[in-house]
Amino acid sequence: MQDVRYQDGVVYFNEACQSYSHEAKGQCSSLVAVDLATQRVRWRTPPLQSNNMFLLAGDYIVAAYGFTGEPGHVSLLRRSDGSRVDTQPLPGTHDALILEPGGIVRVGLYSLNPDRWFRIAKGRLRPESAPPNPPNWRRPRLR
Repeated sequence: MQDVRYQDGVVYFNEACQSYSHEAKGQCSSLVAVDLATQRVRWRTPPLQSNNMFLLAGDYIVAAYGFTGEPGHVSLLRRSDGSRVDTQPLPGTHDALILEPGGIVRVGLYSLNPDRWFRIAKGRLRPESAPPNPPNWRRPRLR
């Protein structure tokens, strides 16, 4: 588990790979929603949808997946059922997801790749240019 979030009686967490996904035959890095009242799993995404961190953004979840030597992507999932409604490729692995004002998602990337920006609009992730004066934030330290 790499990230856990709670909202409206539901705990969301990702089941991360312990190493490269091929070592787990690609059966890891799902995002899971558990209803605390019933203590039952509401839904689980297919594998390779979420590692590192994710965001709760209204009716949606922003999750990203990527690992060294594996393709990266950021996805928009419906909070109600975990279904993926949109996905965008990333040029590398993410190390930060930040929800900015106005439904803007900033995806920080490892390596020398510049951050990517997306707007959540009408159930889609729309690529955006970086604002002229991006907010100043530090990447969280991963332990």
